Amino acid sequence: SSSSSSSSSSSSSTSSSSPSSATFDAATFFHTHVLDPLAEVNRKVHDGGTRTLISLASLLGAQRLFEGNKPLSYVAYSGVRRDGMADGGREFEQPYIKRVNAFTHPLNKSFVTRFTEVLDKAMNSEHIYVVVQTLVGGGGMKHHPHRRHTSLAHRDILFGFVFDTFYDVGHRDTAEELQNDMTKVLKDTMPNDADNVRVQWGSYGETNMKNVHQQYYGDEQLYKRLQHIKISVDKHDTFHTSFTVVPKADPIKHGEL
Repeated sequence: SSSSSSSSSSSSSTSSSSPSSATFDAATFFHTHVLDPLAEVNRKVHDGGTRTLISLASLLGAQRLFEGNKPLSYVAYSGVRRDGMADGGREFEQPYIKRVNAFTHPLNKSFVTRFTEVLDKAMNSEHIYVVVQTLVGGGGMKHHPHRRHTSLAHRDILFGFVFDTFYDVGHRDTAEELQNDMTKVLKDTMPNDADNVRVQWGSYGETNMKNVHQQYYGDEQLYKRLQHIKISVDKHDTFHTSFTVVPKADPIKHGEL
């Protein structure tokens, strides 16, 4: 097929006691918290006599990634971006335009209808491959008494989505057209949020923080707080990209943060 889709709307997690050191027996952890639960799913879930798409054979092969002691960072990276992915760690090997948007207001039927229309268009476009994921938040932390102790942005997000358009070489224009279609959907159907609520882990469009920090942080006071932290630990902006917090040296009033 000339068009593919990878979609995920939820994720499952397991809880375990924290290891006492930076490394642990990753193979045992992998069996206990991944292979065994999935084996139980495969025993219970059938579709017309065909087992679910979870491939225990591929998971058993992936176990080789976890043999011996590994740093926790390696385990996290391996579980998310190595097994079952293209060589570059993404769902497809083609170049792509990434997009993540979020909302602080409830969805409406108009958005759902228009979003589906754009997705259908993408799925039926030749040389285009699509990844769609959703994220859900409760918004409850915005007014929590401990809110002022962190600088995490957009704690009032209710819903968000990933819309990544991968494209074959020579077909970037089609991928950009689809992204422009999605921007129009947001502005037409969700005017209170539109394209203005973004997340640091999934940037879209311009990434120069001098111009778009409001979209990624929302709260001007929160961003100002981060600017002063930045100037206190890296006043020369040595660790810099266009996407990092821009230092600010002007004095801050007592109690302002």
